[in-house]
This record gives sequence, structure tokens and C-alpha cells, in this order.
Amino acid sequence: MESYIRSGINRWFSTRRQIDFVDAKLNPRVEVKNVKRWLAHVLLTTTINITSALRNTQSGQHVDFDFPSEHFYNSDLFGVPAAKGISVRPSSDVSLPYLMIEQPSDELSPLGFKDDPYGAAVDALKLALVQVYPPARSPQPDPKLHPEADNVIIGNEEVKMFVVEYGEGQNLAFTILQPSYEDVQGASILLTMKTPLLSKDCIYAMLMVDPWNPIYSWKRGVLMQYVPDTTSLPGPFDPKANPPQKYDLEAKIEAAVRASPRFKNEPDSPEREFIANLEEQRKGSSKFSDRMTDYLKKVAQRLDDPNQVNAAMVDFMTLAESRRRIYRPVPLDEFDLTLPWATNYHHDSPLEMKSDGTIGTIAPRGVKFFRDWIGSLASPNPQMIPRPDKDDPDDHIEQPNILEHTALAARTAAVGCQSSSILRNIRRGKCPVLSRQRTVCRSAPNLRQTANLNSPTWDHDIKALFVMPYWIEPPEKRTRVGKSWLGAMIHFGAPIPPWEADAKPLALDNYDQVKLQAVTIYQHVASRSMPITNDPTQYWPEDALEILRTWINQGCRKNDSDPISAPAVLLEPFKTPIFRTRKDIRDLTSAELSQYRAKLRDVLGVGSLNSKWQELGELRTYPPSQLIHI
Repeated sequence: MESYIRSGINRWFSTRRQIDFVDAKLNPRVEVKNVKRWLAHVLLTTTINITSALRNTQSGQHVDFDFPSEHFYNSDLFGVPAAKGISVRPSSDVSLPYLMIEQPSDELSPLGFKDDPYGAAVDALKLALVQVYPPARSPQPDPKLHPEADNVIIGNEEVKMFVVEYGEGQNLAFTILQPSYEDVQGASILLTMKTPLLSKDCIYAMLMVDPWNPIYSWKRGVLMQYVPDTTSLPGPFDPKANPPQKYDLEAKIEAAVRASPRFKNEPDSPEREFIANLEEQRKGSSKFSDRMTDYLKKVAQRLDDPNQVNAAMVDFMTLAESRRRIYRPVPLDEFDLTLPWATNYHHDSPLEMKSDGTIGTIAPRGVKFFRDWIGSLASPNPQMIPRPDKDDPDDHIEQPNILEHTALAARTAAVGCQSSSILRNIRRGKCPVLSRQRTVCRSAPNLRQTANLNSPTWDHDIKALFVMPYWIEPPEKRTRVGKSWLGAMIHFGAPIPPWEADAKPLALDNYDQVKLQAVTIYQHVASRSMPITNDPTQYWPEDALEILRTWINQGCRKNDSDPISAPAVLLEPFKTPIFRTRKDIRDLTSAELSQYRAKLRDVLGVGSLNSKWQELGELRTYPPSQLIHI
């Protein structure tokens, strides 16, 4: 299966490369777009793969498991062939040799661990596979066999789940997140372009920033803000140009980094680290391989020292849990039982690996980076490119957690519908997937405490619904959303009567205009045809709609001094249209199922040559027990 997936990814990237980098004459494009999306494969973790430790079968190494090297560095980009060097793979074709950056001064020994330190770390962290509780009306797990799990937090929200099994599962040890095959392909293509977007020196300099954190590195992530949207050649492509033509991307990135306040004012910033790496690479004096060798030796020393090995294993497995907790709020985390939980985990801020082989809490700037970026990815309107922070006045954060409750996207619990010998007896009721809405999880909207819900007025209640909607979270976003609504109506809203050439468009902060169009506005926001948005959190909740409807039915009062006067015809609550939905096949009666089968046989043309029935008969499903017979 993996070979098919890799083949599909390779074809996808080949198509992306052809579309983005090559013109109709198969020459390099003069202007290349989607630059940020390609550089994201170098600087961000666009997605992840999951791996675990392998049982060591070489008795001479005195370890029971080989560490998944991707926990310590990006082994798909930085390889250690024959445990002798740090290198960069130049292509997605695994048959090609590694491209050496620099031969390190010392050999590296493989990293591994024994059963006892691993077991002690599992116990210390109370690793367990946990599952969301079934719906209340379904059979529940036996609390004696499957107790409620402690400290199961996604983002900043504690989720009620129960322990299915302690440990990481059968035949699994040290399950981690690793850099994705997709990101490796993206970086490899950038390294092997005939007319490259960036020099290898520049790409290496980026990869060398915080290399001990192969995934979720905020230090590489903040460099994305210096990547422009497009890059261009100096003129039409000339294959005979001497020197060869270069895109202006590297010059733009370097200039933007050097001009940033972070580079000028913060000696330990990622911006400074990137420029230092770039200058070293250009001079041919890079010590990257030596730095990586020294780092891996320090990791190995912690594991080889009997007095440190237990603490080292706890550290490395705690770091794995921290990375899992960064990932879990994102909707990609679909299946509860895929990854273990450390139920004895008490770190508010994310953790990171350091160059000396120890772990530590990331800096406030990193916390803010993950709070904004992961919060966006977990929202109904995810943005892959992080928010720029180079001009932020400071990195102060109110709390160290990555996400607020309001930014957390609910994940599907698809594993709740799958077979499991442990959980089979508790899954005979309603499927847990249907009980978890795939929308934004937030507490009930907190209405303004001074709102008079029985007799609202424009000045006190209604205007605020348009200019600062209370249901938008976080609070500082409300004014921005209100301004976007007002601006959209100014540019696109229909003019109010009289419909003359110079009639003004609808202004949502103007009492007279809103009063005139109040019923129409209600119908639009209630039907969700307005606002036009790809962010469903902007849709009006029921209580806001009811305030607006009450205001209309009381005569659209401007302030408390205006009398309540009901219109001739009261505005009824908006009723959502009823759509016909096909019954779930599992809920059909025997008679209904027989009728369905008969109609399906007619549609498919069962027994007829060249019919859909014959075409579908060529399909094979594995395992045979999963075949559906009609």
C-alpha cells in the first residue's frame, strides 16, 4: 500500500512542478507563482507521517529497539549513510546517491534503547490508548476495565475519554510524528531544479535552522513571512545566458530578513541564525555536519550513560507527546487510537529539542507562533501560511497554551465505527462519529450582560450586532469582522430607496438605512446567504437572530425613549427548508431492504451483458469478509 501512496504523491508533485515551473514550450517560467506553497515544504510542517521504533535484531549492538531517527533530525533530507555523515538527498528518486554537505569529523553510532528504560518511561508518562466515550444512550465501557483518562487535552480543551489499553498498543514502541513524504518531495524538487528558485546554499541555510526539531520548528516557521508570493527571471528565458539566469527569490528573501526588526534587534533570533548559515555556506566554511555530529553524540551519551538513560527516555518520549499535542487540534488527527496519550503530562507550553540533546520549553515567540498558526489550521478557514510577526511590538502572551477553546476544531472519531476486539461490546449503539460535530467547538455565546433581550434598541443592542458581533472569537477579532461586513455592503450592497443614480449603498451602521431594509436583512442573515464568507463562525447564531427579529417586531426602536409599536404583520422566525435525506441502509426494514435490492438489480441490469452489474463484478474487495452481496 505504501508504494502506491508514494507513487501517487510523486505523480502529484511532478504535475505541480510542471504547472508551476514550466511554460508551454517546456522552458522555465519567467514568473513563478505559488512560491510560498513550495517553500512551505522546507520551512513548515505541512503534514506528518507516523512511525515507531523497530525491534533490533543485531545482538552485537546491545539494544532492543532502534530509535526512529526522524525523532532527532530529518533523516529523509539529512541522511547518515553507514553512520558516517550528514547529507542531503537531492531527489525524490531514492536510487540516487546522497549529496554530501560536509564529511563530519567523527563517526556516529546508531541510536537505540532497551526495554527496561522504555518501560519505565511508559509508566512515568502513563502512556495509554484512549477513546472518546460513546453517546449517552449507547452501552458504556466498564469503568473497572476502562477508566476515564486523565489529562486528555486537545488545544486548551479537556476531552472526556476512557482508557482502552495502557501502553502504545501491541508490537508498537515509541510512536512518533515524523516529517512527511510530501515535504521531502517538495524540498527535493527545489534542490534539483535546472533553473533553481533558490541556490542550494540558501536551501541548506534554511534547513540548518533548528535542525534538531525536524517537525514543528517555530524557528524555521517564522522565516515564511519573508518569502514573497512570486519570483521572476531578469527577462525572457535564455538557455545560452552566461552567467545562467537566476530568479530574484533569494535576493528578495535575504533583503527582507536583513531589513526586519527581528534581525536588527535580536541577536538570538532565527533571522540571525539563517543569515549566519547563509554566509557560512557561501564562504564554503559551513560547520553544519560537525554541529549535527556533536548533537547526535550528546544524544547517544545520554542514552549510553546508566545514570541518565531513564531520564533521557522520559525526556524524548515527553517531547514526542508535546509534538503530538501540537498536531492533535488539526483535523488531520482523525482516529483516536492511532496515537498514544501521555496521561501524566504537565507542560503548558510546547517543548523543543535543544542542540545539547536535552529538551526545554519553547520561547514566547514560538508559543505565539503555534497559537496563531495551529489555531488557524484548526479553524473552519485554515491558512497554511503563518501570520507575520516581524513587526510585533513584543512577544507577550496571556497564557502558554497553544489554542483557546474557541479556536479548536472538533475532530472526527472515525475509529469509533471500526472493529476492535476490546471495544466491540460497547459499540453496538449509535456510531460516535455522528455525535461529534465537525464544526468549531466553542462555549455558548456570551451575550452582552447589559442587553435587554425583551425590548432591544438600535443604540443599545442592534448596532453592535453589525459592528462588533459578540459571537466572534477571540474578542479582538470582532471589530475587524464588523468592519469587513460594513465594507462589503458599501462596495457590493444594493442602494436604498429612492433608487437614483447617486443613491448611497446600504450602510449597516446607519439606523435609518437598516430600519428600511430590516426584514430583508433578517431573511439574509437567517438563511445564511449573508454574510458571504468561508468562515462559518461568522454566521448569526439563533439568539442574535431572535434579538434582531424582536427589534423588528417592536417597531425598530432607536433608543429606550421610543415607544414599542408592533407592525401590521409580525415577522415570523425563519424556518430552515427541509431537505429529503435518503435513509441509512442499516435502518431499513426487511421489506424496505427487499424493495431496495429489487430496484438496484433493475438499475444495474443484473444478468445482462455489458451492464453496470458486469462492470462492477470485476472489482475485488479485500478481505473477502468485507464483500457486500446484493
